[in-house]
Amino acid sequence: MAVPPLQQLLITNYGWRESCIFIGFLTILIGLCALLLPSHQLQAAGTNEKVTFAKSANLSLFRDIPFYILMLHPFLMSGLMIYGFLPFRFVTDILEINEQGATSIIGVGGFTDMVARLLTVAVSATPWVSGRITRFNIAHVMTLLSVVCLFLFTWSTTLVALAAWSGALSFFLAIKWCMWPGLQMEMFGSNRFCTSFSYGSFVQGIGSLIFPPLGSMVAR
Repeated sequence: MAVPPLQQLLITNYGWRESCIFIGFLTILIGLCALLLPSHQLQAAGTNEKVTFAKSANLSLFRDIPFYILMLHPFLMSGLMIYGFLPFRFVTDILEINEQGATSIIGVGGFTDMVARLLTVAVSATPWVSGRITRFNIAHVMTLLSVVCLFLFTWSTTLVALAAWSGALSFFLAIKWCMWPGLQMEMFGSNRFCTSFSYGSFVQGIGSLIFPPLGSMVAR
């Protein structure tokens, strides 16, 4: 709720490129702040154990090959996450849809995002999705469907079609992101989940900085 008005302010006063850079650094800060969470967890548990930065950083993660594969995932997904604010430029500058229409397109995506997250909570409680392989497959299928919706969105020309594909993309992407933290916790354990998620957010922030100028080069 807070980020879209902030993005609009940045775009209006500074430009699209600067807005992308700001969101990238904002995502990186999520990872840096999360590294401090273990110390707060220890304080809440009433222990006097001293937490050093090295312990919070949990460098043992870098000895696990799956960790590097996991880091590649948010890095590549950052290209898709940029979708959150680029459609405004696409539908207004290229398709010449007014700002109210563009806002409704993103609004549909926000609504389906909420529905998908609630649905994922309900479905996760059923036995048929309790297996790790099943949930991995669901996450992969949701990723593929999101990419398909993104392609179809760019090929659409009417407001109804754009809103429909925006809603579908947000729906599939929300299910995927709801599935992923639980899988990550099972892979690395609850003690290393916070730190591994922090590194993932950091890498995603780097991707958010790299992909916009790369997309601009491709567009030329």
